[in-house]
Amino acid sequence: MESKVSAIWIMARLEDLQSSGLMHANNNRFSFILDPWNNAQINSVLKYVYTDCPDQQFAITINNDKGQDQRGNEAEWIDVLCSLLYHPDYYKVRQQSLITIFDTSKKSVNKFAFRDKILQRLKIQGFESVKMVNIDSSEIMVDQHNGIMYVSGELVKTHDFFSEKYISALVESEVPLSLFVPFSKDMVNTLSEYKTTTEEKLLLEQGKLFRLLTLIYKKSAEMEDMQRKNALLNDDIRSKNDYLNYLLTKSGDVNELDTMAYSDIARLKNYYTNEYEILPLWYKRFGHIIKVLYGKRSLRSLFNDNVKKYKD
Repeated sequence: MESKVSAIWIMARLEDLQSSGLMHANNNRFSFILDPWNNAQINSVLKYVYTDCPDQQFAITINNDKGQDQRGNEAEWIDVLCSLLYHPDYYKVRQQSLITIFDTSKKSVNKFAFRDKILQRLKIQGFESVKMVNIDSSEIMVDQHNGIMYVSGELVKTHDFFSEKYISALVESEVPLSLFVPFSKDMVNTLSEYKTTTEEKLLLEQGKLFRLLTLIYKKSAEMEDMQRKNALLNDDIRSKNDYLNYLLTKSGDVNELDTMAYSDIARLKNYYTNEYEILPLWYKRFGHIIKVLYGKRSLRSLFNDNVKKYKD
């Protein structure tokens, strides 16, 4: 049964996935694990998603095994990460690009300092809408706000234990649930089996609840798509407005009240705004009456918008 209430995300390095045979399995989604400042690795992922990857969502998981001690060419690595985040198929939650931080360090370090460091570097590059979530590799984790459930080996020890946690996460998640699982063929197969049988049982025993969850998952995906398209349209409008402002001000004489060069179109636009738009309404209406008296406008047009206003 194809799941319509949640999605499985396999966390793995690209080279491991390519040799596993999981890349072409149906319904699999991937969060590519990146080691900080490994430029060869991140460039391989960049090439894959832009040239070889089919149209499917993907995400990034950053492996944090050394905390703040990691060293390397940070600037170049961050630049490539920005290129990945720009991809139209990059996974978003609440219109924010989701990056998971996979904490595997055994040392006592400030795990959030590393996350904040990357967020700050992305902010400098202009990326404000990025959500970074820390995942502790040794714990069962459910983030209801962002719809993330981390599937550790502990979670899939028994079917009943998984079912209890999974149904609870489905019901309480504020957005469609995503199950993040570390790369392991056995674990992925076990998770898929447990997930399918749990959903089948839920459909039989609590059909209304399952159908409601299915509807929520479907409508949330549709809403995410509409929000994405709306954001693209807003960007398009802003771009055209910026270009229009550039055209209006790129040439011509310098305005007396400003140092910016104005074109003829800009002067006409400013004249209309500053000389006509500011006039009181009664004055504008009186002007229309004057036009009627001089025979330049028909009397009926003052009372009916469907009548031709000006005489030939």
